[in-house]
Amino acid sequence: MNGHEKRTLMKKKDIINATKKLVSTIPLSHIRISDIAQLASVSQVTIYKLYENKQALIKEAIKTISYENVNDVNIILKKDLPYSKRIELFFKTSFNNTIVMPEIAKIREYIFSGVDEDLKSYVTNLYNQTTTLLTQLYYDGLNEHLIRSEINLEMFLSMLDLYSHTHPRYYSTKEKLTILINSLIRSFT
Repeated sequence: MNGHEKRTLMKKKDIINATKKLVSTIPLSHIRISDIAQLASVSQVTIYKLYENKQALIKEAIKTISYENVNDVNIILKKDLPYSKRIELFFKTSFNNTIVMPEIAKIREYIFSGVDEDLKSYVTNLYNQTTTLLTQLYYDGLNEHLIRSEINLEMFLSMLDLYSHTHPRYYSTKEKLTILINSLIRSFT
């Protein structure tokens, strides 16, 4: 890779990181190319040279956010830890993502609205990769007698999804977070 290609790659990373920050913290409709350019320390012309339009840039940022979030969860689920520790870390990671990305719920709505079928398909495929690991978590919990036998896999996955969308006001302090996570984990037993 020559010097020009390296600089271009660095600019693309800076632009994506700036866009991720904006996508995560303000409504999509409020994001302007000028804000991205300022945050990334590049010109608007540079952005338009590298990305077809604002929607393409936002789509790339959302794909990157989705990949990083799913990867964070997958790393936890792959760890050689007891069920109780993995599920605790799963919730902590999910809740932390909501705290650092206040717009995450709206991002999910946008993804699954079907406005961009390619984006929806990409994120759905990412989530499907996690399903195998969550299935293993479920069976580990059953084997450790930490999940009631009447809770089937579908119910377990639905409960995880529902719990992961808990509003941040319920875990705004470390104490509240601990109480919430312990309560959620106990709901399976």
